[in-house]
Amino acid sequence: MGIIEALEENATSFVINVIHALNDHGLDVSENEMDHVCYRVESIPEYEDCKRELSSRGSLLIENNIGGRPIATFKLNSPILVTDPVSKKVREISVIELPSPKTGSFYKTGLEHVEFVITDSFEEFISKNEKLTFSTKGSFKPINPEISLKFKELGFSVKFHHMPLEQVIELEKAAEQME
Repeated sequence: MGIIEALEENATSFVINVIHALNDHGLDVSENEMDHVCYRVESIPEYEDCKRELSSRGSLLIENNIGGRPIATFKLNSPILVTDPVSKKVREISVIELPSPKTGSFYKTGLEHVEFVITDSFEEFISKNEKLTFSTKGSFKPINPEISLKFKELGFSVKFHHMPLEQVIELEKAAEQME
């Protein structure tokens, strides 16, 4: 099964599971933009195959070396539509983050995380959701800082940041052109 078929087959249930898990823990994201999903792969050849397939159904926004490995981000020509089980509004998955495997780390092929855009500061967001244990290690990144929640028992994580990934990429490209 290729990445497009896997996304079309699994994205709806994945996003629904994420939203239910957040809601079950008292965190309502119905008003937050669902920015993108991350699809992990097990091998470099699989990464290259997924890049080719995503290129045939969308456009490469960027491929950067982050954390010692390439990460490609694509925008699909036709988004995958998912009905939010809480708000009942239709959400679009149009941006896919595809990290290549990290040496020494194993990731099972499939959807790994969802990212949402928040308007509150990280401190405000965490205080409004004080029953949850957020990781703040990503909050100090110079570009697109984030906080996250891991749902190990459910096999996914959720990240929160202030700017959609596509906008971050546009700013990075503009900054490179000015150098």
